[in-house]
Amino acid sequence: MGSIEDIGEAAIRAFDKLVSDLIGLLIKLLKFTRKISFYPYFQKRGIDFKDYVVLKAQMATLAFLFAAVLYVFGFLKPVFALSSLVLGGYSLYLIPKLREHFPGDHNAYRDFFLGYLGIAVLLVLVKLSIPSFNPLFPNLHLVVISIAYILLFSHFFKGKYGRSYTYGRVIEGGNPAKVKLNYDIRASVKPGIVGLENLVNAREGEVVKVEVERSRFNLRGCKAVRILRGVSPESAQT
Repeated sequence: MGSIEDIGEAAIRAFDKLVSDLIGLLIKLLKFTRKISFYPYFQKRGIDFKDYVVLKAQMATLAFLFAAVLYVFGFLKPVFALSSLVLGGYSLYLIPKLREHFPGDHNAYRDFFLGYLGIAVLLVLVKLSIPSFNPLFPNLHLVVISIAYILLFSHFFKGKYGRSYTYGRVIEGGNPAKVKLNYDIRASVKPGIVGLENLVNAREGEVVKVEVERSRFNLRGCKAVRILRGVSPESAQT
């Protein structure tokens, strides 16, 4: 019995060491990623820093979700799947940072990224508890859960946070006017400079409210179409 107990204790110590090593690695990698910045590359292309933070959160979240999908469908070994926790941890680290740049819309960004981190965790838990649905369709339950989760989450998010407008800054007046837009997850708008109908005579430097239209299936986000009116910079933060 003594030898069995010794083996058990050794296994527990080995597991504890593995967990502590993984946590230590995660902390070191998070500290390391804080020192790395690709922002100068994006800055040269007119991308604001707050859009860069959103981009990093998106990439980390999508990579974590992709790793989870590969794992549950048997394309990624558990040891590599564990390393993907770094991606999830980095995304969680960035979510509070978004409050500094999107104070009025922080809850929307928080729920969006937590929602997609949640589906990754849910799929892994289901895979561990129900490895196979049946011999013919072993992963059918994972596919059904994924589709149902995404549809329900999208409906919830659009219903709670969705809106048909965003804000921008006029960089060149006239009609059409050139307007610089930032990421707006509530309006599903990407950053960039767009030419917009300007019937309100918005001038250079003015912050404006912009109408957006959704595509039929909203696969590429929304399209900014026209300036509605000028607003104060404070209003654009709420």
